[in-house]
Amino acid sequence: MNHAKPKLVLGAAVILALLLVIGSLPLTTPRYDGKTAQEWFREAVEQDSSRIRRGSDGAAAGPIGPLTAYAKAFRTMGKPAIDLVVDECLRKPPVLVTWYERTVLRWGLRRFVSLPVYQHSVDAARVNTARRLLLAIGQPAMPQLIVRTHSSDPSTRAQAAGLLGGLGPGNEPAHARLLELLNDPAYEVIYSALEVLWMTMPESDAPAARVIPFLTHTNDRVRVEASYLVGCLPALPAEAITPLLAALADPNHVVCANAARALGSAGVRSQECLQQLEMLLDSPAEVTRFRAAEALARLCNREDQAEIPRLDEVLEEAEQAQDPYCRLMALNARLARGEVHAVAVPMIETCHLILLEMAPYERREALEAIRRLVQQSAKPYHPMIEQQLSIGLVDLNGYVRHLTTNTLEILKQP
Repeated sequence: MNHAKPKLVLGAAVILALLLVIGSLPLTTPRYDGKTAQEWFREAVEQDSSRIRRGSDGAAAGPIGPLTAYAKAFRTMGKPAIDLVVDECLRKPPVLVTWYERTVLRWGLRRFVSLPVYQHSVDAARVNTARRLLLAIGQPAMPQLIVRTHSSDPSTRAQAAGLLGGLGPGNEPAHARLLELLNDPAYEVIYSALEVLWMTMPESDAPAARVIPFLTHTNDRVRVEASYLVGCLPALPAEAITPLLAALADPNHVVCANAARALGSAGVRSQECLQQLEMLLDSPAEVTRFRAAEALARLCNREDQAEIPRLDEVLEEAEQAQDPYCRLMALNARLARGEVHAVAVPMIETCHLILLEMAPYERREALEAIRRLVQQSAKPYHPMIEQQLSIGLVDLNGYVRHLTTNTLEILKQP
């Protein structure tokens, strides 16, 4: 009888565990228009892969249009279906495969033992479609993403943070959670939150006190993202100026470039700032030279610019660059000089390329350039500008759509 009691306890525990598992599962498979969530997702992957093969639009930006029907289906099916998409976004190789890759490939064991390279089972096309689809689903995906930012795995928290940013402004819980992630123990989570925090910021919000300390962080990537984010604040706080001036001498050239952008946009005209920016015109890094030249064109009047021997040379170099993002820096400088009619058409064409093909922060800057053009005397070019803004209206990134809408409102003002 004494032997039977432990068996009964174990059996009851197993039954209870099964009931808990069954109770946590949805009672029915979510369906919409006769198809399950899995079927909708497979169809979305097939269409998205076909779109990329045809090259019908830029893979980096990607319009929301082709995924609209699928996004509607998942929103209608609700949480279980959206969970499926989130899981596909954050899919990782099996643990044993990850361990194998780290030991065999990273530790160089193949030099001593003839071991094969294991191809893990994560399908990049599925993951890419899942991310695009999640951004198309939008705000209803926010609770599931916030849950994933509490994962014990730092890479999962970082990826979920990046996706939260893509939902754009107006999602206050996402913005609040990203601010909380600045206290995360993992660097990759911190810089992922910093990288996208500007996408969720309300226009009046300025979380400067939380961001400024990261300008002097020991991790390069954290300083890169913090220096860019500070330049996105609606108004540069006074306490940010000293660390930004110090960042102009940072060993990382991207931090230097971002600091120049922030100081130039904020109108910091101190002698120390202007001298350091002029010195950066001789930087070996292109992006640093171009950002410094752009900042000087914004901060100095034409007479003072004429006293800077290298300025025109660097701006001409930027204008001839292959990268449209670098060309945009030169065009911004010329626009700051008031050369509206000389710069309008090349700026519109350059912004068109950026909006189609480049990363969210570059698309943001393209739209900001168009807004500055609109705010100056560029009325003859308004039809061309409106045509380019139509790209931003269907962008997958919520902030890009938000900024496009605001720019269109300015465009239509008498």
